[in-house]
This record gives sequence, structure tokens and C-alpha cells, in this order.
Amino acid sequence: MAPDEDDDVERGLGDDDRWMGPAVPHLPLPPDDRVWRHPSEFGAQSRAQRGEQRLLRRHRRTRRFVAVGTVATAVALGALVGVISSDDSRTSRSPLAIDGDNEEEARLGADEVLSGPVVTVEFRASGRRSLARATLYRDRYLLTAARLSAEADSISVVGVTGGAVAATVVGTDTHTDLAVLRVDGRTEGAALRRRSALVTGTAVTVMTGSAPSGGAQQATVSATDLGVRTPDGVDIFGLARIDAPPQPEMTGAAVLDGSGRLVGVVNALEFDEPSSGDRSLMVLPATIAANVADSIIDTGAPQHAWLGVTIVDRPPGDTAPCPEGVAVTVVHPGSPAEEAQMRPGVLVVGIGGQDTPTVDAVMAKMRTLQPGDATTVQLCSAGTTMTRPIVVVESPVEG
Repeated sequence: MAPDEDDDVERGLGDDDRWMGPAVPHLPLPPDDRVWRHPSEFGAQSRAQRGEQRLLRRHRRTRRFVAVGTVATAVALGALVGVISSDDSRTSRSPLAIDGDNEEEARLGADEVLSGPVVTVEFRASGRRSLARATLYRDRYLLTAARLSAEADSISVVGVTGGAVAATVVGTDTHTDLAVLRVDGRTEGAALRRRSALVTGTAVTVMTGSAPSGGAQQATVSATDLGVRTPDGVDIFGLARIDAPPQPEMTGAAVLDGSGRLVGVVNALEFDEPSSGDRSLMVLPATIAANVADSIIDTGAPQHAWLGVTIVDRPPGDTAPCPEGVAVTVVHPGSPAEEAQMRPGVLVVGIGGQDTPTVDAVMAKMRTLQPGDATTVQLCSAGTTMTRPIVVVESPVEG
């Protein structure tokens, strides 16, 4: 039986050098294994060397192909395992169905519903269902209204395809009507950690998320440093107003400036405001919301800076040659105000270099400070203005 053609190639033999004789029980020894060599075999040796080189190159290409294929297969298997693991982790959660009549709960992971910067949140209380928004502030943490969270029996973050994952309340603050929610799991999209100040007259964009009813709405800041009261009688200071019609479901939406920085969180719930026709949309500035949210996330409770004085708006008939400010009526013992040698009757005309002509302005500025912050107070008495250093502390009492 003639040798196989592949064997010929491996030996480096050409077509003319194959064994053409009758079948024999074995093949002749290769020239390199013999002590003698026929002259015609020298040409065959050259062809054999070339054949071996071709074979070596072919084997190298084969090894590279196998190596690349092995890596690609490993990557594909890794991705498949990741998908399977992700699916297993999703199905191991206990998400909330958004339709109480639908027995099949949609199962979406947190990475699918937290696509940021704003998500839709469902609140259920006593069988009632309401939707609002929440701003993605830090990884897994969302900002929305405290009053909505306080009344809810269950809270879930709703995905655009109808699924939902449970959210828990990390903490709330009645003095800013802010709640911090948490959704466990991976998140996609950049969290809104950057923040900037709201400025009257500037254009902003209200982001209401990617839900079917969501989108973006343009508005203008019409006022800042406002004080309002909730129906429960809680005073909230430092709010801003934008010229957009209030819709309760917009509560928790993010307000961005022209550079895409977070400047506020919408609060479209009811406040006891003087009737003035169409109500505007109220916004909690990001400079305040961030301080409250950070303290809740880091310590589990809100913390507010305290000056240690009781103040009232300057009486209209006061003719003292001082800038506009608020009058100090009480200085609490052991407070930062006492250490700064503040006395009843003095006017506080500024904090940290910012004018504070009203009580609302003072409280709005204080909301931007955190306990332990060092700042200055600008005081005026009998026409003399002075600046005193001061370190604010945590408020010892609620209210």
C-alpha cells in the first residue's frame, strides 16, 4: 500500500520521490537515518527542507488560530456565565409588581431600572398608588420628597418596561422635606454628584426621567431663598421657584443648569403659600439637598448647622444707619453666637460674605452649611459694621 500523501509531506518528499514499488511491510529509512545516500537524494533533501519550512509555518499559523479561538471562546463563556449569574441574582430578588391585579411580577435588576439621572418611583399607601420621581444622587441613593416616603407602605423604583425593584428609606428630613432612598444593586449612568447654586434669572432644565411620561422641560429661576410652610406647619427655608406649572408626579425630578450640573430637586407638593393665581414649581437647591443627603447617608440622620440666636426681620421703622439685616433678640448660652460676642439688638447683615436682609435669607444660608463649618458673620450696631469669625455646630433641638 502506497504511503499516505500527508506522510510524504511530513517527510519533505516531492511527488517524484514517493515510493512507487509494490506493497512492502515497511517503508525505506529516510536518508538522514542511513549511512549512505544516493546522489539523486541531494535534490530531494533540498525540497524536503523547503517542505519542512512550509509545514513549520503552517503549524505556527494553526497554533495562533487555536490560541485566538481559545481566548475568544473563554471571553464568550465568561460573558455567558456573567449573564446567567446576573439573571440568577435578579430572580433571587423580590421586586414589587406595579400592577396589583397582575400576578406575574416583573423582575428587573437595579442596573436596568436605575438608568439615571432621574427614575420613576411608585409609592403605595393603604391600597392607593401614586407615582413621582427621584434623582440619582450617589450610587444606589435617590432623592425625593420626605412627605411621600413617610406616608408609603411600600416604595419601588419602576423600570421603563414595567418591572420594579424595591427601595428602602435611608432617612428623611422634615426641615427640607427631603428623603434619601436606597436601591441595592449595580447602577448604570453617572450619579449626579456635581452641584451648583441656583441663580435668579437663569435658565434650567427639569429632567423628569425616561419613563413613558417623562422627558425634559425648560424653565427659568424666578426667585431664591424662599421660606414656605407645609400643611403640617413645618417651615422650609432656602427653596427656589421656577416658572413651571407644578405637577405632583414631578416631585423628585432633577433640575440641571446649562452645563448639566445638578442645581436642585423638584418639590411639587402642596405648601401654604399666598394665593397668586397659577402656582410655580418649588425647588430645593442642590447645595442644601446635598448637605442633608450626605449627613443622612453618612450618619443615618440629617444634621443642620446652628448659629444659636433667635432673629426677627428688621422692624420697618428702624432708622439705624446699617445695611438691611435681621435683628437678634436672643443669644443662647454656650452657642457659637455667644462665642462670637453677639448681643441682642445687633443686626446680622451677612453670613460668609453673603447679604442676609431677611430671616428667610439667613436660614437659607444656614441650610448650605454643615456642622463644624467655619464661616464669618457680618454684624452692624449703631452704624458700625464688623465681621466676626464663627464655627457653626449641629442644632441641639429639632425645629
